[in-house]
Amino acid sequence: NVEVTLRAKRLARTREGQRQHAPLQIRLHLDDTRLATQLEDYPKFFEDYDGVETSFFNVDERSARLLFAEHAMDIYADALDAPRVHLVLVGVGPLQEQVLLHALRLAHFADGAAPRVTLLGVGAQQALDAFVLAHPGATEVGEIDCIEMVAGEAELETWLPAHGLADATAW
Repeated sequence: NVEVTLRAKRLARTREGQRQHAPLQIRLHLDDTRLATQLEDYPKFFEDYDGVETSFFNVDERSARLLFAEHAMDIYADALDAPRVHLVLVGVGPLQEQVLLHALRLAHFADGAAPRVTLLGVGAQQALDAFVLAHPGATEVGEIDCIEMVAGEAELETWLPAHGLADATAW
């Protein structure tokens, strides 16, 4: 995506005389949100605002942001008369990582307690270890634990209470 963007910018510069009224707009998807932040400071992407406008996005990050914007986790905890938010994330991957990150960033819920997040899935501990390595201090702003789940386990409604997760306020 980065290489395509640079080539599109070069092409736009060579056709400046033929350019229409509005600049070319490039919306660049990057899986690594930290790389996007670094590239925002890279002059090659932003040296010719008139010809090309470049911006970055990440589908998983936007999905997590939308989840928390539309579903306030503390409301569910309050409706269930739970002492705090307990979010269970089923599966591991980029989306779950972004949801965990947003849960920790928004840890200051109305109840004043930091959230509890349980990662549930195949490779959950490995995913948590990688997350904590990438986000030092994550375990200081929320309680994060994980449960390894056997691949193919499907009956979550019966599986969660049997594994001590009956107090979950959101899945």
